[in-house]
Amino acid sequence: MQNGEATELKNLRPADLAKALSLHERLLSGRPGGRRALLSGFRLEATDFSTRDLRESDFTGAALAGSLFRRTKLQFANFYAADLRRTNFNGADLTRADLRGACFRGASLVGANLTEADIREAVLARYSANRIPTAVSHGDGHADMSAINAEGANLSNAKMGGSFTLRADFSEANLSNADLRNADLRMSNFRNAIMTGVNLIGVNAAGADFHGAVLTNARIHDANFDGVDLTGAILDLTHLTSPVFARAVLPKTPEDAGLDLEAALDMHESWVRSAAHEGKRLTLDGIDLSRGDFSARNLTAISMAEAILRGCNLTGVQLASANLARTDLRAAILRNADLRGASLEHAHLNESILAGADLSPLTDVGSSGRSLSTDLRGAKLVGADLRGAKLMHANLAGADLSRAKLDEADLTGANLDGARFIGAAMGNAKLQGSSMEGTTGLV
Repeated sequence: MQNGEATELKNLRPADLAKALSLHERLLSGRPGGRRALLSGFRLEATDFSTRDLRESDFTGAALAGSLFRRTKLQFANFYAADLRRTNFNGADLTRADLRGACFRGASLVGANLTEADIREAVLARYSANRIPTAVSHGDGHADMSAINAEGANLSNAKMGGSFTLRADFSEANLSNADLRNADLRMSNFRNAIMTGVNLIGVNAAGADFHGAVLTNARIHDANFDGVDLTGAILDLTHLTSPVFARAVLPKTPEDAGLDLEAALDMHESWVRSAAHEGKRLTLDGIDLSRGDFSARNLTAISMAEAILRGCNLTGVQLASANLARTDLRAAILRNADLRGASLEHAHLNESILAGADLSPLTDVGSSGRSLSTDLRGAKLVGADLRGAKLMHANLAGADLSRAKLDEADLTGANLDGARFIGAAMGNAKLQGSSMEGTTGLV
């Protein structure tokens, strides 16, 4: 904060703070005698607020550097222009909190919930005795999120326009429909983040890492994406022709990688037929193979992790024990494909055709003869055609099968925990022995 902060901020005795927090929790529980915690403008550095219920509390302009808010309930709380440097909000719930103009520099928000939080720029002014306003906010009023760790945080629908977010870590975070217009995102980490519908208009993202990020329906123009890593990212076709990405690092085609694809595929098939005595196992991780024709190929045990197979013809292909984790298979044709024991964790299969595909366990694996279930954890199968598919004992935990066609599909013994079936067609589907804890959309 600027000069004058020391005289403006107030001190609060630990006993008085404890009383204020207790009365606040009394208010929230509906007990008589409760009172909202109004802690605006107090010095509260290095204070432990962990696990407290502080919903709707007011910390406007407070000095909270180094404080702990681990797993604290802070829905609708007010941290307007507060000093939150090096604070720990791991696992905290900041849903719809007012965080405008706050300084989060070096803070930890691992797994925190900031759904619909307001983190836009703002300036706090305090008035002298003669009513002259003086700005006392950090910096220039932009919310400062530089060097924060928000790994796995939920920032869906958050307002972050104009924020200063240099070298921040948003890996595995949910930023769907977040507004980051004109934000400074240089050198930040968005690896494997969910950014569907995000607003990135006017951002400076030079040198940022979007490897594996989901950017479908994202608004990206008038932005600086120089040197941005977009390998493995899930993009719309319109993004690929945008001048914004002219200097970004995009997935390579086989030609870019100096690969004779047909020869390499033949070598792989020879490797499969000879039980690894001839040929060579093929790895195509991260390669752009969109709209290719691989029908009837034997690609058993191939590795195509994070590859782009959008719109490919994979009819009748053998992909048993293949690595297809986080692969883009949107609108791909996998009719009657052999996917036994394949890894499809977090794969993108929206609108794909998997009718008659075999995703049952691969048996007699290795010297021990173990069984290997097909891994579809967190896979996106919205609108996919899975009619008659064999999904016995498949792991579909957290998968999204909204609007999928599952008529006559066999899901016997499958793990469906946390899976979504909103609007899915389930005519004569077999669900005996399946685990359905937290599943939505199944009657």
